[in-house]
Amino acid sequence: MNDDLAVTLRRLKSESGRSLRDIERTTRISNSSLSRYLSGQATPSWNVVVALCRVTGHDPRPLRPLWEAADRGRRAPGRPFDAEKPPARPAPRNDLPRDVAAFAARRDEVDALVRLARAGHTVAIDGMGGIGKTALAVHVAHLMTSEFPDCQLYVDLHGFTPGREPVPAPEALLALLRALGVPAGRIPDGLEERAALWRSELAGRRALVVLDNAADADHVRALLPGAGRNTALVTSRNRMVGLDGVEPLSLTPLNASDAAELFRSALGPGTAADPETVAELMRRYGGLPLAIRVAAARLRHRPSWSIADLLDNPAPTDEAGLDKVIDASLARLSGEQRRMFRLLGVFPGTVVGLHAAAALADLDASEARVLLDDLVDANLLEEPGAQRYRFHDLIRERAGQIARCETAAGERNAALDRLTAFYLHCVKAGREVLEPTFERLPPLGYMAKDVPKLDTVARIMAWFDTEAATVLRIVELTAERGQDEATVQFALVIGAFLGRRGEMDPWYRIAAAGVRAAERRADPKELAKVRYFQGVANRFAGRLADAEADFAAVLAIGAELADVSLRLQGLWRLAGIAEDRGDFVRVLELRDAARAVPETDRYSEQLAFARLGGGYALVRMGRAADAAEAAQAVLAMPEADEPMLRITALRLLGHARLVQDDAEAALETFHAMAAVARATGHEANAAAGRGDVAEALSRLGRHAEALDEGEAATTWSVDNGEPHHELYTREAFGRICLAAGDRDRAAHHFRRSLDIAEPRGYRWVAEQARRGLALAACDLPSTDDNPSSAVPT
Repeated sequence: MNDDLAVTLRRLKSESGRSLRDIERTTRISNSSLSRYLSGQATPSWNVVVALCRVTGHDPRPLRPLWEAADRGRRAPGRPFDAEKPPARPAPRNDLPRDVAAFAARRDEVDALVRLARAGHTVAIDGMGGIGKTALAVHVAHLMTSEFPDCQLYVDLHGFTPGREPVPAPEALLALLRALGVPAGRIPDGLEERAALWRSELAGRRALVVLDNAADADHVRALLPGAGRNTALVTSRNRMVGLDGVEPLSLTPLNASDAAELFRSALGPGTAADPETVAELMRRYGGLPLAIRVAAARLRHRPSWSIADLLDNPAPTDEAGLDKVIDASLARLSGEQRRMFRLLGVFPGTVVGLHAAAALADLDASEARVLLDDLVDANLLEEPGAQRYRFHDLIRERAGQIARCETAAGERNAALDRLTAFYLHCVKAGREVLEPTFERLPPLGYMAKDVPKLDTVARIMAWFDTEAATVLRIVELTAERGQDEATVQFALVIGAFLGRRGEMDPWYRIAAAGVRAAERRADPKELAKVRYFQGVANRFAGRLADAEADFAAVLAIGAELADVSLRLQGLWRLAGIAEDRGDFVRVLELRDAARAVPETDRYSEQLAFARLGGGYALVRMGRAADAAEAAQAVLAMPEADEPMLRITALRLLGHARLVQDDAEAALETFHAMAAVARATGHEANAAAGRGDVAEALSRLGRHAEALDEGEAATTWSVDNGEPHHELYTREAFGRICLAAGDRDRAAHHFRRSLDIAEPRGYRWVAEQARRGLALAACDLPSTDDNPSSAVPT
């Protein structure tokens, strides 16, 4: 209950001996608010409870049940005036990292930052590495969350991150705009245009932005907010002398008193700390907060150590000195702990998962977890999420140096080989669940002792979403290191993940690397397989000529090797290209060639796909009955349980039924197709299914529902920046808008479809878009004799 919480808070305040005014100065919580919380008139947020516990020297965790009970009571239905309360606002975006535990010292700097931020000034915080710039900025941002209620954003610009190029300003603006909810497809490409959109989006908000680790003034200039009640806190090792109108705040090392306060705060209660010994230690550490926290962590988690043990280390007065502080911590590690530390210096990503770290060190997960926890305890490693680990930038730099100095090239390469094999095993295992009929690839030697559980679509896609950046970097390294077999295998399986998310550019890059590796391996069949996937990525990126060349190569190699599977794949995909171009004569030629391949159980799945090829041409030529017959024949095959085959057949059948004026049956078929896509994590086809449903609803006269579904499908294709789906989806949505009587909206989508389709050679859909524009421009009622403009798959 709220009264119980208030009684407890009053007791903590009384035991602390601190006045309300003193607590207000420390916590930045107003006196009036504190009075309401302590009297039980209002329920504080959990962050306020934590702040009050910190300032009174108590552990907040025992108060959590009391606070939850009070919070439930505050929100319980039926309380007086509940009906009069306005609807709850959506939770504001808060991307801030966790506040530093037991933040201490820097009172003058905190006061200055709060004052300047309240006045709407942007502040540039500069100072040497390890001085505490980020900790200060994040701490003040947390203090002021309530004063900037619309959003609190954070971006690491990596201006001084070892081994990484600074994040370009356009890329940082893209991330910030996406954080504000602006779809990627609506964000312009140019720096100035993105900066203008960023300032425009912020103008009406109360927003606080932390721009961390900037390289220099030029790096951050375009990211600064413009007019409006918002502010930015910028951190950099360089002073921002080139930024007009920005308030500078230079951090210097902590003075002796503040350094000692930080040290004692980091040690926590109950640790004996002789003032004179602490003062000498702080002098030697030169007032660097990171060094002080590392030292305190060593004592806090190693009861046998004393403060005197730290006095033998050189004072870290610069970054080289900080290396010595880190080295002092490393000297206390066991051999296995130190080995884990230096092998993590080899890891090519930013955040490493437990199983990846275990593979890197050739350990099982339980062994790796113990070592990783030891490094977290020593403040040499952070754990931002469950079983996810990362270095502080400066410590990562030192870990990389130690890895290069203490680890032989052979051992480093062996660690990377294990990591490559681990990630390749995971994506192959995931592919086998996502697409069970896919040809299994041979293992590549090393098998990790423990791997994540990847047995359902949900688990597989959640794992990939978390690990995607590292997987892509691993593939790049694999290609750079000349590991051609592994590069080819990645190229053969990665599409199962990237294709589901509609991420065509990284898929193409990996497929292209696989093609180059296969060419070096001089295996024609292997080359044909990777060129097939390069062709798929090219087609959905809207590069029809490149895709046609890839599929023609697949067909030619298949003919040369007398490989039925490759011939069928080439014919099917070439028919799709011909459909995109509106060359229906060529489609029928390719379809006849596929139908002439003798039936065989060995290639039944490929044959099924090939015989679906050209189906949309039949629909568009008025031969919907032939298209429906082909789709139904495939759905009757045992192989129709394969998700993509089932999706493809259902989609073709739905559009055939739509043209046959059986919109109810088409709607049912499209719903079934979308359900398969959702169940298999295929976002691209699930979105396409919504567009198909919209077409059927429009035919049934259910225009409001059709507009909602069509808008959702179009938004997905625009946001994902996939030209192939966007041009088809926009043309279809234009017809839906036209049928609903919204001619202006219809014209907009027809125009955008035409702009995308025409320069890429999508002649048929370009012609449909022109026709739609003509209808939208006149007052005549629209006719819907256009059979379908579904996206061929």
